Amino acid sequence: MAQSTKLSMLAALSLFSFILGFAASIIYISLPAQYLEKPLDLFGLSAEKSSPSDRIKDYNTGVFKDKVVVYINNPYLAKFADTHSMEPVIDKKSIGIEVLPKSSAEIKAGDIISYSSKDSDDTVIHRVVKTGQDPSGWYVITKGDNNPTVDSEKVRYSQVKRVLVGILY
Repeated sequence: MAQSTKLSMLAALSLFSFILGFAASIIYISLPAQYLEKPLDLFGLSAEKSSPSDRIKDYNTGVFKDKVVVYINNPYLAKFADTHSMEPVIDKKSIGIEVLPKSSAEIKAGDIISYSSKDSDDTVIHRVVKTGQDPSGWYVITKGDNNPTVDSEKVRYSQVKRVLVGILY
């Protein structure tokens, strides 16, 4: 192949790359702002995860020179076992602030709940990934953030002890 043919092909490839990049930038800047505020997920690999419910409002907090006060009815302080299932959100040194939900309607996907497991004698603290109804009634499916799969049991409202509303590190 002649030297001039190689140079012509290289020039054509460079021009094609430039035009492709220019077209991509025009498409990108023409996207509505709502798409630009989130990470661009071209291959659908990162599904948005549910966040915990907003249970503590601004007016329920007070920040003072010497303390922070969070006004919550019937709070419960929780300590956690070193199971690694909720890392990095919860670690054994963390202190949780939990409340008792008044009904199953208060528990949504994304919330972190503590519950009595039918599979063990321990209290489990995992994230709700799904809520549902079946012939036995309301249930949630839970999963530890650091676990590869969801938990094996459907958790019923009668098993739920509390909902996590804050974590102190």
